[in-house]
Amino acid sequence: MDHGLNGTVTYSLWGEGWQTFKIEEYTGTITLQQQLDYENITSYNLAVIAKDGGQPPLNSSIPLFINVTDVNDNEPIFERLDYNASVPRNVRTDVVVVNVSATDRDTGKNGAVWYNITGLFALTPADKEIEANLFRIDNVTGAIYVTADFIKDTTSHQYALLVMALDMGSPSLNSITKISVDVSSTNLYPPEFRGVDASHQMFEDDGRRPWQSRHVIDIRASDNDTDSEGEVEFSLAEGISEDLFSLSVSPTVGDQDFFRAEIWTKSQLDREKHPEGIILQVLAIDQGVTPKTSTATVHITLKDLNDNPPELHLPEDDVIISQSSDVGTLVLQVNVTDPDQEGQLHYQIQDNSDDTLVMESTTGDIYLQKKINESLQDITNFVIVEVQDWDPEIEDQRGTEKNVGGLTIIFRYDNPNEHPPMFEPNDYKTVLDDFLPVGSNLTNLNISACDMDCPDSCETVGPVTNCSKEGTIVYSIKENVRDIFSINEMTGVITTTWPFDKATENYTLIIAATDQADIPRSGTATVRVFVTESLENPTDGPSQPSPGMCTDGIIDTQLQAENEQLTYIME
Repeated sequence: MDHGLNGTVTYSLWGEGWQTFKIEEYTGTITLQQQLDYENITSYNLAVIAKDGGQPPLNSSIPLFINVTDVNDNEPIFERLDYNASVPRNVRTDVVVVNVSATDRDTGKNGAVWYNITGLFALTPADKEIEANLFRIDNVTGAIYVTADFIKDTTSHQYALLVMALDMGSPSLNSITKISVDVSSTNLYPPEFRGVDASHQMFEDDGRRPWQSRHVIDIRASDNDTDSEGEVEFSLAEGISEDLFSLSVSPTVGDQDFFRAEIWTKSQLDREKHPEGIILQVLAIDQGVTPKTSTATVHITLKDLNDNPPELHLPEDDVIISQSSDVGTLVLQVNVTDPDQEGQLHYQIQDNSDDTLVMESTTGDIYLQKKINESLQDITNFVIVEVQDWDPEIEDQRGTEKNVGGLTIIFRYDNPNEHPPMFEPNDYKTVLDDFLPVGSNLTNLNISACDMDCPDSCETVGPVTNCSKEGTIVYSIKENVRDIFSINEMTGVITTTWPFDKATENYTLIIAATDQADIPRSGTATVRVFVTESLENPTDGPSQPSPGMCTDGIIDTQLQAENEQLTYIME
């Protein structure tokens, strides 16, 4: 409402992209200064500023929102300038050969793309346009399929299709791409093996003879394709098939529908190396551009030959058996392995002049055949064992395989009775009255023996009850003339059993202490008895020896010296 300069109004624009537009300074008329592109910017959010000419100037603004509408100004663009595909002639009609795709930057129906095949040409063997509908296209997705007529067309091997992508705008815009389709090999069928069994049996090679290649099986195969696609060649699978066998192609004589080959051994076939058999794989390959292959698998079972000697596994250490072992005791089970299945094992001891041992011919078990003569030291035998692998159907076994081995068998002295009884002292003396009553015990001698097999017997006076039989001692008189004396076998106490001979003034006894082991050991001692004449006649009834009647030491020695001419050795 102001006047003059204060009332003069000018206009300007402000906001992102304002440069696209131009506003008349005094009238406020807005025009385009740059071309609008909906695909880049769909709207502008600006402000119109009005300013007066006063000092200071006053201004105000209003918002200005500009929407850009789309027009069909972009044609569809294919992702690729051209496409290539390869399909077999027998491809199914529901299999996508190739998928074309185009995009349109416009929106709505202006950006909606529709596909059409606009041309079809045969490129080989000659360039020509084809009127038949060999291909069809999904107008929405751009997927291209063959039709049933494609499978019937056997004259062309390469095709060119022209595909148009057009939008739905008005007027419609479009673009065209080219698709090259190669027809791949018409190899429809794989080779087929004929009359090849899944299993085959043959003998292994005899390792004792020079190796020679042998025929294994014949192979036949056919292929229902024609030309090179129907020609078949054979090969062996890599690995054991190629290592052990070779292949020889046979001419197709008489039967032209089959291709033939022979399989021969290439190296020695050993059943012991292949106890589960050998898997032979033969490949049949046709000669198509894209060849097809079939595989025949034959399980070859090797039948056994008796061509390996049995292997003896004898112990490295000595075999030890007690000398006290009973007849029939098993001494050793001989361990033998034979890689062959054929044949039977026969065992024997070579040069068995000492028949202490016997070997079971079918099992290889060695037994004690007779009782060993026990000795106080080990007895060593070196035994040579032979095992022979023989075939019961062959009368002459001289050519069969055998093996021998030696082992040492020690018959060990294992008597646990290590120690003999021992007397301490081993010389006893006593003096007796010539009228000593019968039945008198000579307890003053203190006869005793000990056996270290029972240490307690050497620490205790008298019999010990907790000893083993090797340490249990029994006493006896080895030399006892006229049985004047007896001895208690458990205590060693000597007793008179008969009146003394008036003519004999001394007696010498040999006392034995013997343990009760299975192989007993003994020790001996000497007992010398001196008889002296009594000063008085004995009274009626039994008399008892007077104190001091039995003495040891020097007196005994003197008595023996004085009566030397009357000494008897009792036997």
